[in-house]
Amino acid sequence: MPAPSPAPSAHLRRGFLPLAALLATGLWGWWAAYDRSAASLRLALWLCALGLYALVRVLPEARRQQLPAWLAALNTLLAAAVLLSLPLPFDSDTQGGILAVFLPFALLAPAPLRPAAILLPLAALFKTQEYGAWIGLMTAAGVWALAPWGTRRLRGLPRPLKGRLFPLLAGAFSLGFLLLVWNPALLLPLERIPIPLKDLHTRLEYAVNALYLIGDYPLGGGFASFSGLYSRYILGIAYVFIESSHNLYLDLAQEQGLLALGVFLGLGSAAVRGTLRHPEAPLSRTALASLTVLAVHGFFEAPLYTSLALPLLFLPIALAPPPPTEALSRSKKAFTALLLVVIGLPLLFLQLPATRQAQIELRAWPRTRPDQTPPETLAPLTPAYERNLRLLPGHFPSHYRLGLIALQARDFASAASHLEAAYQRKPAHPGVRKALAYALVWNGEVQAALPLLRALPEAPRDLGHYARWWPTQGREDLAALALQAQEALQDAP
Repeated sequence: MPAPSPAPSAHLRRGFLPLAALLATGLWGWWAAYDRSAASLRLALWLCALGLYALVRVLPEARRQQLPAWLAALNTLLAAAVLLSLPLPFDSDTQGGILAVFLPFALLAPAPLRPAAILLPLAALFKTQEYGAWIGLMTAAGVWALAPWGTRRLRGLPRPLKGRLFPLLAGAFSLGFLLLVWNPALLLPLERIPIPLKDLHTRLEYAVNALYLIGDYPLGGGFASFSGLYSRYILGIAYVFIESSHNLYLDLAQEQGLLALGVFLGLGSAAVRGTLRHPEAPLSRTALASLTVLAVHGFFEAPLYTSLALPLLFLPIALAPPPPTEALSRSKKAFTALLLVVIGLPLLFLQLPATRQAQIELRAWPRTRPDQTPPETLAPLTPAYERNLRLLPGHFPSHYRLGLIALQARDFASAASHLEAAYQRKPAHPGVRKALAYALVWNGEVQAALPLLRALPEAPRDLGHYARWWPTQGREDLAALALQAQEALQDAP
């Protein structure tokens, strides 16, 4: 017989440190955001998600066993609303995500309601045309079918290997992700793979650029910040129609930081281990299927994070049986907390000026243009960036943002110098390439700017606009440089 599970309150006590970390990242996500109004709503939803997770964890086991039937009933009602085209506070992506993530619990609905709890969400999911949800469901069906066999194989592994398997997998994933944050261009060769769905190539572009933002803001750029940060520091133009990277993991890291992503993945990994202890148990098996949908669909969308459905994010994790872990000793908890502080403080030290610049430049986004922020309002940040460069001479965010500040101050020589240093560090970064191209033009280095300008489809049109705009600023010399660059582009083979 399996050992009795600890009391629910014991599970919550063990999970105090992860919950505290997630609460801290939520508060940082609110403070760091350039739009406190939107961030306040997201913070409230995040607190609801953490509260619901804690509430489900402390429920007696008998009550927890009843929750899947209620979730199946609510999912069926949502499916009926989708099929009847009733007004809902969610878009089709979110509808599809909710339907898919909670569909496995329909297998635990009362027998008379089970056919409707399965068929109606499937029909509604078909209506949403959310292909990521279908991929997640198909993967979950395979996991659900193979879970008993896989668990038997895991139990047959030697105890030392079995104990190290999940930490090794987690370590490999973490190193791979940090490598991509350090150099997102490693993903660019994937663009040459012939994929029939053009949307997937667009999602890959979003993913690469989101990784650039995570590298600039490792502690998180703030709740609901993707649109402004992406427009200002990646594209260099206002692009208000994209509100997320369409990837659960990247959105979580971009808004709340790498710590939030790590804790979320840690909780998910622990939940998977808990379900694999007793794969024959109905709740364990359906929770594993639900976690699989959430994990796989997260690569295509983030419906349970970037929408009003955020309070549901941790439900599949909370319903999974906890893994058989020993409670951390007080010394280990203290060491973990100290390690987080030792890593977090230098990152805060380096990121804070970039966060403040975003708050200044984007405080009226999208009603005003960030690139027309008065330079004197950004000047107090310059000493902080210069301090960062004394500590880390190749610090990309500091070089890039000093270049942007110099551009706005019309100190084009300094702008070109800083942006060239940033370009050497990340030559595929779209924002750096564009800013450096124009800094070189305004600095009179038109020929040096041509290779960068040729990679910008909008450059001929923009240079024409600049040729008409600079005279209104009393800079006929820069208007002449814009015309010279435009002619050089037209004459280029």
